[in-house]
Amino acid sequence: MLKDIDFPIGRDVEVFAIEMEDKSDGKWWKVFILNKGNKPLENVLISSVAYDEFGRQRTQVFRYHIEKLGSGEYAPLDVLTPELQSLLNEYFVSYWQDGILYERRLTFPAHHFLKDNEVDIPIPGAKGIFAI
Repeated sequence: MLKDIDFPIGRDVEVFAIEMEDKSDGKWWKVFILNKGNKPLENVLISSVAYDEFGRQRTQVFRYHIEKLGSGEYAPLDVLTPELQSLLNEYFVSYWQDGILYERRLTFPAHHFLKDNEVDIPIPGAKGIFAI
């Protein structure tokens, strides 16, 4: 049965966001997926959803597919508007590497998009926020 299958946690993948230019309605953040490992990731599937802690607000589930993400490469996913930043933003990532299926769940907690939370990211000269 599916519940008996062990899916190892994918430690080679991260999700991060960088602040975009200020829009008239507030700050927007662009979300990326990063392969921080030494080997390529294949058939990367990402689903994203945002919701509040009480289940009163929830977005549609968005799904993305990246055929191959090389070592050190990153690819854009979402743009988070100010309304979405007050919700928990969850990214569920699965990928194949060396014939093994890995998966990982990463989240940006609600109200996490603050300058105080910014760190160096793999884009030269840029700062951003990593999902937890």
